[in-house]
Parts: sequence; C-alpha cells; structure tokens
Amino acid sequence: MRLLGLAFAGADLVFEIDDAGVITFVLGAVEQITGKSDADLVGQGWGKLFASSEEATLRAALEALRPGKRNGPVRMALASGEGRRLQRFADLSLFRLPQNPPRVSCSISIGGAGHGRPARDARGLVPANDFNAVAEASINQGELGPLDLIELKGLARVLSQLDPSAAGDLQQRLSSLLRLASRDGVGAVEVADEKFAMLGQSAVSLEELGDRLAAAAGPGVSSEHARLDFSTGEPQTALKAMRFALDRFLTAGPTVVAQGFAAVMSDTVRQVTEFRRTLDERSFKLVYQPIVAIGSDRLHHFEALARFDGESSPADSIRLAEELDLIIEFDMAVIDTVCDVLARAAKPVMIAANISAISLLQPAVRAHLQRAAHMGQKIRRGLLLEITETKAFSDLALASRAIGALRDMGFAVCIDDFGAGSASLDYLRHFEVDFVKIDGRFISQLGERRDAAVLRHVVALCADLGVKTIAEGVETKEVAEAARALGVDYGQGWHFGKPTATPEWTSASAASSGPLLARRRGEVEQWG
Repeated sequence: MRLLGLAFAGADLVFEIDDAGVITFVLGAVEQITGKSDADLVGQGWGKLFASSEEATLRAALEALRPGKRNGPVRMALASGEGRRLQRFADLSLFRLPQNPPRVSCSISIGGAGHGRPARDARGLVPANDFNAVAEASINQGELGPLDLIELKGLARVLSQLDPSAAGDLQQRLSSLLRLASRDGVGAVEVADEKFAMLGQSAVSLEELGDRLAAAAGPGVSSEHARLDFSTGEPQTALKAMRFALDRFLTAGPTVVAQGFAAVMSDTVRQVTEFRRTLDERSFKLVYQPIVAIGSDRLHHFEALARFDGESSPADSIRLAEELDLIIEFDMAVIDTVCDVLARAAKPVMIAANISAISLLQPAVRAHLQRAAHMGQKIRRGLLLEITETKAFSDLALASRAIGALRDMGFAVCIDDFGAGSASLDYLRHFEVDFVKIDGRFISQLGERRDAAVLRHVVALCADLGVKTIAEGVETKEVAEAARALGVDYGQGWHFGKPTATPEWTSASAASSGPLLARRRGEVEQWG
C-alpha cells in the first residue's frame, strides 16, 4: 500500500507523514536535498524540510487534502542547509490514499516545471506586475489554462473586526488556499478589495475552493466565482481577453465578467484572424509623403504611411496590431515592402519606415534588418528607420544599444513625435540618432510665444548634437516660414505635398484627397 501511495511521484524525494505532519518514511535523494540521513528525518515534522515562510501553506495543504485527492505541484522554498546561501525551491505534491489512512504520501521534485518564483507580499499574495508577467509567460508558452476570478463578499468587514495579528493570519490562510489551487502554485493576485484572480488548475473544483475560502473566512463571507477558458490556441487572443477580464473584474463581479467573456473571445479571434490575413496577403498599402528642406524646397526623403482598405482611418488597425502584439510582424511587413520599393527604384531615394519601440528591442527584428542591410548599399542608404512608441522606454541603455546596432548596419535613425507623449529631452541625452521629428501638435502652436521659445531651444540643442530636425504637420506657408525662422531643417505636411501612391514628388505636386492616413501614434486630420 505504501509503494502504491508513493508510485504517483517520479520525484527526487518521496516521504510519508501522519496527520500531525510527522515524517514516518522517507526514500530518495535525502542527503543531497536535506543534508540529513533517512534516520535523522524520520520522526521530525515535515516543516523542517521547508522555509519557515511556508508554514501557512503546509498547514493549509494538509487541511484541504481529501481521500483519493492530490494537491500540487506547488512551488515551495526549501529550508536552507549548512553552507548554502542561495534559496532553493522545489515542487511539492501530496496524495492521500483512502486505503492508507491517516498517512499522506508526499513528493519533492527539484527543478520541476513552474513559471518562476514570483515575489509575495506580507499576506502571501502575488504583486500585480509579477502576476501579469507570469500569466503572459504561461500564455506565450502555449499553456492556455483557465483564469479563475473569485470574489469573497464580506471579507473586508471581517478583516476590519480582527486585530492586526489575527487579520494577518486569516489573509495568510486564504492566500495559501489560493496558492494550492493555482497552477504550479503561482498563487493569486488581489485585483481589488475582496476580489482575487489566479491561473487555475482545470482539475480543481472552483466551487469547492470557493466554499473552502468562505468557510476559512468565517460567518458573513460568501464566495462568487467564475472560470474563464483561454483554450483558443492564439496567445495574442488570450492575452487581450485576459486583460479585458481583469479590467472588467475591477468594477464588476465575476459573474458579470463571465457573461461577456465569450463574446470578447469570439470578437478577438475574428480580429486576430482578419489582421493576420492582412499581413499574410500584404493587403495593406503604403503611400508616401515627402519630407522637404525648409527654405530650398528640395526633397530629402519620403515617409511610408499605411492604408487599409475599407477603413476611413487606419489608426484603428494600427492600434489593434499593438494591442494584439502583432505590431512586430506588421513592422517587418512594412520594412519588407519599403525595401522592395527601394530595390526597384530607378534612381536613389530615401524612405522612412516606422518601427515601434517594441520591435526595436526584439533581436529577431534587428536580425531581419541586418539581412536587409546585406541586400546592398541601395537599401542601407535608402531605408530610414523612424522609431515610434506609445509608452516610454523602460530601459534607455538597452534602447540606446539597439539604436546603435541599427546605425552600425548603415541605417539612419529618427525619433518620431518628439515633444509629445513619452518622447522627451531624455532621449537626446541617451540616443545617438540622425533626425528628430517634432510632433505636429507642437508645430501647429508656433504662433504661441512660449511654444516658439521652447522649440527654438530644442532645435538649437539638436543642432549642437549634430541631429537634424523635421517639423511634421506643416500645412501652410505661414507655418513653414515660422519653422524656418526657428532653424528647423525639414518639413512634412500639405504645404509640401500630400501622400502619393509612389515615392515621386515635385515642388508643385499635390495628391488628391483619399482615406485618412494615420501615423503610429494616431491620426493627423489634415492628411486627408
């Protein structure tokens, strides 16, 4: 019977404990893991194997274990042995055979599966950022299990009536129950007061867990819960749906979230499928707007702008690509299209292609650009990379190295939308670039004395650094003259020319009106 109880675990160490948690039998790599012999461990409490911080989880694991049921694997911190400075972790599993009461069969696996070791706060809960990272890693690895949403109504009132020590003990107990029921023992995140989310295990009954949590919390606490299925097979779909569910859970209960979840999943699947088809079939189009030297009206280069059929504005499609993490594939598709245009051009021309901050930091994208650089001087001199972003770079040093790598390949680099959003003077301190494009909303307010004064200093600073400046949104002669007076090098806008189907331009050219064209940060209404 004992061997049957232990056979479930192909583990590094297997042992049995009684209902008090006392070790009665041990087998396996005892000394390697614990630094003790079999005889030393038998008769000791199993808590000796683990860090003291795991006491609440061990207690909850025993209390929650039912005959014929298994708990785990849950990632646990092991006790520190002599001479060991680094914290070690292992996966703990428990199993209670109905034929072998009151013994509990346990196994420890070193280096088992798991999604890292997220930090936990004083209550034993996972911080939001760590949970998001673990959940996304799980989804990206194709492990599309459920997301469990649990609301413990009345918990805040119960906690407020307890002294701090008792309240802390209750929170630890609840956290341990959630951790034991979560996938790989990752644990739960508190989305809002009384509301928890976790990566669940399909084999765990959410109803039973809810009842157990409510019972542990005591009278006056009830549980409402929902299990959301992410078995779509598409990581981007699952990520978008997860974000929607957690945001909705902040203001509504799990039942409300579950009711709208199926529709969100279905709509997201449709959006992903349609956008992927657009990329695969290259059914988007590029049009080209001239960037001209202010004062001489000589063409310098074009910017490639995306247009999607059947839409009044492509801004929604670009935002969708960012939201669904398809922007990297889209950026590479645009770069490939521009490279093809450059290769076929009868005379040398330079075209700027947008590349998102997300794409810039991807080694695969830089490798893609390296292959483009090997296509020849026509591509290296003709492709200008315009870095766009919707959020600030979290690591300026890393971004600076990535930009340096692009310039080493022979490509010129431009910072887009300078003066708006995240693009700031800090970028000029860290990034060695060739161009800075000043945001059109800044340019449109050049009539304001303070705006003009600020822009004059920005332009002078860029000149001192050897960086050329581009003013976007130059729609009239008056704005062009104001930009020239401030020392801006180049201009882009209707005054110089509308986007055209091919990168061809003369000072008198003006494209006919068409669908709105969008820049990466949004749409510019004047570019109709």
